Amino acid sequence: MKQSKNIILTSVIAITLGLASVTASAADQIYGGIGTGLAIPTGDYSNTLDDSQAWKVFGGQDINENLSIEGGYTKFGEMDVSNSTTDNDNSVEYTAFQVSPVAVLPIGNRLSLFIKAGFLAWDSDTEINGTDNGVDIFYGAGVDYILSENLSVKGTWESYTFDEVEANLYSVSAVFHF
Repeated sequence: MKQSKNIILTSVIAITLGLASVTASAADQIYGGIGTGLAIPTGDYSNTLDDSQAWKVFGGQDINENLSIEGGYTKFGEMDVSNSTTDNDNSVEYTAFQVSPVAVLPIGNRLSLFIKAGFLAWDSDTEINGTDNGVDIFYGAGVDYILSENLSVKGTWESYTFDEVEANLYSVSAVFHF
């Protein structure tokens, strides 16, 4: 299963890079951004993992007005394990590289809505269990507001899966357009 996820991730990255290079001359803009937000565990682990501060960097290229290709790195802060049955202090920290297409719906001249779904390659580090890694999916949605020709601000919700752990990331990002 892990090998098939790696093959799928490699294929998505190759296709993404191929599309980006083929459409580079036709694309409107290249962009990059940095953001911060709150990661909130959901599902089975929502009562045992604490919320954490997260940050991310990302970049992408507009293929046309309604489609972009985006890749990025997210560092989820340290999520403390709240387990009253043991006296062990434990925490988990996740990092992820992700790639996805982004569908964009412009609303007027400055505002647009977007959705995205893609793959992430993640690593986790816990004080007790050591390290782990994997390839999973993520998806999200948000709003982008253009402040000037070279700057916009994004509000984003993203849902991540790390094997059996799920987390929502609510973030605000500054996006620089080149």
